[in-house]
Amino acid sequence: MIEIDLHLSPIVQQIATPLLEDVLHELSGKESFDEKRYAPPPEDPDLRETWLVDLREHHASDLASACRLFSHSNFGTETPVQLQPDDAEAALRGLTTIRLKIRDKHLSELDDTVLELADFGFETLPPPQQQAYLAYALAAATQERIIHLLEP
Repeated sequence: MIEIDLHLSPIVQQIATPLLEDVLHELSGKESFDEKRYAPPPEDPDLRETWLVDLREHHASDLASACRLFSHSNFGTETPVQLQPDDAEAALRGLTTIRLKIRDKHLSELDDTVLELADFGFETLPPPQQQAYLAYALAAATQERIIHLLEP
């Protein structure tokens, strides 16, 4: 069992959490999984369908783990959230999906290096991009904390 203790100010939670919830909802929809991108070639329809069913299940499971983490009553408070290592690893994958979606949909104007290093004037961003960056940074910080806790 690992314990994630990521202390957040109430204002960061109020700003970032709604966008994280919206992105999770969007990613949970039927059309959210890019089958063309991840499917094997169509020469073997049985393999293709089995592959896609498995990918869809893992995608849904990873997002569910991330959702459970973010919606836990202790998330962002001084009280740690307890996770099984397998659930933490699934949450990591779900958080990656969330960050990629936020990046693609809300922060595409920022260069990857600039975004990762926070090498820009936050206050110069329009409010929707500020919210997106806070959600992106919260997901990243959560991932970093989980990775640190999972290291042997």
